[in-house]
Amino acid sequence: MANPGVSELLTTTLFNMEGEMQDGVADNVPLFYLIKKDGLKKTVPGGFELREPITYAENSTATFIEGYDPVDTTPQDVMTAFRYQPKEMVVSVSISKREENMNSGNMEQLFDLISERIDNAKTSMINLFDTGLFSDGTSFSGKQIGGLRYLFPTSNTTGTIGEIPRSGNTFAQHYSRSTLTSLGVARSAANIKGELNTVSNAVVSGTDKVTDYLAGDTDYNFLLEALQSQQIFEDPDLANAGFTSLKYRGANFHLCGGLGGNIPSGYIWGVNRRTLRLKVYKGSDMVSLPARTPTNQLAEIRLIYWMGNLTCKDPRKNAVLSA
Repeated sequence: MANPGVSELLTTTLFNMEGEMQDGVADNVPLFYLIKKDGLKKTVPGGFELREPITYAENSTATFIEGYDPVDTTPQDVMTAFRYQPKEMVVSVSISKREENMNSGNMEQLFDLISERIDNAKTSMINLFDTGLFSDGTSFSGKQIGGLRYLFPTSNTTGTIGEIPRSGNTFAQHYSRSTLTSLGVARSAANIKGELNTVSNAVVSGTDKVTDYLAGDTDYNFLLEALQSQQIFEDPDLANAGFTSLKYRGANFHLCGGLGGNIPSGYIWGVNRRTLRLKVYKGSDMVSLPARTPTNQLAEIRLIYWMGNLTCKDPRKNAVLSA
């Protein structure tokens, strides 16, 4: 039986890696892990944009009546939708004819070469996703996914979310607080619990509340120190998945810093993950596209492709705590 060529090796290796890449993104970042775990990662069949409907006002015809009192039948306009633009990511894996010839006598060596390049592409794409999680969506000339700095920036009355202006639309406003502005001092182990209590209370709505806090090294250490005299709990599912986190008032407090962390300094995001969706277009969830050979190069190239965006359907139930 003839040895498989580079095209077959690329195809089979990439096919085997696709599932690992999708899991890698979910498992690399706590928020994405939880979105996937809770079934909040959604595949969409297509469409020009990603929509999240929201009821923004009450029905004003609701009233008490007696007997033959007239009933108000005024038509009500109480719904709209946040509209998010789909974003694309791609990474290429290539091998030249020269490299193929130099390794063709040893198929194991050729396989190792391809596997290493696919591993590198996988890591690069995961890191790009992680960067996007905390982004404001302006990098790469605005082609980046919209992360937490886009969904929940420090100002909750400027800019837009899902193409709806925050100014004048309270249903589009998250809760925002600055420790230094509110307390006159920097955040510390002495005041972090009070700050988290304020944030938690501000976004409670019935049974809805902050499910997860995302913080960097400094703030994680502040909370750890503040809880040192108490029994410290971790979420067993998150611990088993390899995440470093604490439990505070029923919410998970995640360390998103560490080596290579992308969370900006001084920020703590308190999110209700049930209001978030990771929407991915069908057939575009880090899939390998057909091989291509450039007309002006002796090489074979495979592209790994993703299309979608992170969306929020109810900003009011989320918060940002800045320095």
